[in-house]
Amino acid sequence: SMDRWTLQAAAQLARSLHAGGRTMPVALNLGVGSLGDETLPDRCRLLVDVLGVSPGLLEIEIPEGALMEDLEASTRILKRLHAMGIRLSIDDFGTGYSSFAYLARFPVQTLKVDRSLVDELESSKAQRKIVQAIIKLAHHLGLTVVAEGVETAGQTDLLRRMQCDVVQGFVFAPAMPLDEFARFVDEHPGTALPEARSI
Repeated sequence: SMDRWTLQAAAQLARSLHAGGRTMPVALNLGVGSLGDETLPDRCRLLVDVLGVSPGLLEIEIPEGALMEDLEASTRILKRLHAMGIRLSIDDFGTGYSSFAYLARFPVQTLKVDRSLVDELESSKAQRKIVQAIIKLAHHLGLTVVAEGVETAGQTDLLRRMQCDVVQGFVFAPAMPLDEFARFVDEHPGTALPEARSI
């Protein structure tokens, strides 16, 4: 399946980066149905064991909507992945209808604010208030906040003042092949810190 291939590719990429002295987690998006697959944690464990990859070098991004499809199954599977040491993040936050009350229920480390909320930061005071509230609440819950789709210096400055932890987007670099990415990391040492989630 595509998820099986994605997991393997991410683990191999993490191993390759680590072997080159670039110890940083590799984030991967899984399909919406993955959180209903009770075999997912076992497959992840087998993969990291076979490849000899630290589970902490993998970060699984789960779309906000997928978490809400089956709360019991989502919670059970996420807890097993978390116990293995795999990083977990909620992706595209702000696009669905999940309650903030559920954030404390899931063993995730990172909240990724959807690009649709970032797009209007410079032009909408209301949008700024919403993003600021999300960041404050996430920090109160001990979560790292990543803003997705950041494209301008103005957005970056606003997010920095809001104390957003990490920004990702074209303001820094477009998507790139592995060899270009390795050079980029070498030229921008801050991106290779173990805690850096994104560039």
